[in-house]
Amino acid sequence: MNTLKRILCFLITILLLFPVLAYPQPKKQIIDYVFLLDTSGSMVGLPKGSGNTVIFPKVKSAINDYLNTIQSPANIFIYPYDEGLHDLKRFKIDNKSDIRQVQSHITNLKAEGNNTWIYRSLADTIDKMEEFRNNHPNENHIVRIFLYTDGKDTDYKGQYNIKSVMEHYQLKRGEYDWWLFYSTLGLELPKAERKILKNNEHVTYQKIDKQVVLPILVIENKISNLHYGNLWQKGNETKTAMFTLPSQDKLPQDLKITATPEFLNLSSKGLGVKVSPAEFEPKPEVDFGVSLINFQHNLEKCIGAH
Repeated sequence: MNTLKRILCFLITILLLFPVLAYPQPKKQIIDYVFLLDTSGSMVGLPKGSGNTVIFPKVKSAINDYLNTIQSPANIFIYPYDEGLHDLKRFKIDNKSDIRQVQSHITNLKAEGNNTWIYRSLADTIDKMEEFRNNHPNENHIVRIFLYTDGKDTDYKGQYNIKSVMEHYQLKRGEYDWWLFYSTLGLELPKAERKILKNNEHVTYQKIDKQVVLPILVIENKISNLHYGNLWQKGNETKTAMFTLPSQDKLPQDLKITATPEFLNLSSKGLGVKVSPAEFEPKPEVDFGVSLINFQHNLEKCIGAH
């Protein structure tokens, strides 16, 4: 249980997406879920006699379970890859019934490829998602990329490696609007590659046992900003935001979840943030008090902060 608890804690990320802007223009917020799935033959035990584990059905099942938690509006992108991306599919989610079509598509995916071009496929995915966002300038798109592979990159003659792709990723993402969840199935990346992933913001790496593919657990909200007004006189203010959590039956009963706010651009304005509760047990919904604190009482910087 302790090992499972540790792994689940690693996978759970609370995303607080409240930018500090002078006079923000509200945009429709949509989360784009991108599933970058290794479809090389090793995912289904090929070639015969290789000793490769049939893991693809478990991955598809974990994704289909997670899809049941997705709230509209959203986009779901299914990006299979082996020798690069292929058979790309986008599903627009306007209501819960749209999820069933995505789940059927994932269930019918096959793994028949001969190579595993991970980094080329990830770089192409980043470019495609940036292009998609640029084509929808009146919407606020939050990107979540879930990458699964049971192998190492075999694009030996390519120009891509984990360092160059992570540099590309950091150039494309904003402060809060991209996350990459990188999962290897049954093998662990070399230490140098794990270090590169660890040193990149908004990147989560996890080695997963081939026998048990853990559920995807991401806690997030769809509130783009909170309005605090003039903090010059008050000094601090607290607003409340509600988060929806995954089904409790998927979590260990003794699991504790820690909330850590990420407001990277506040310190330069003499402001700080606290959230309450900072630790809590799993429950269907939780109300967070998000406190914005004016440490310097700087009038010019704090008027109109949101």
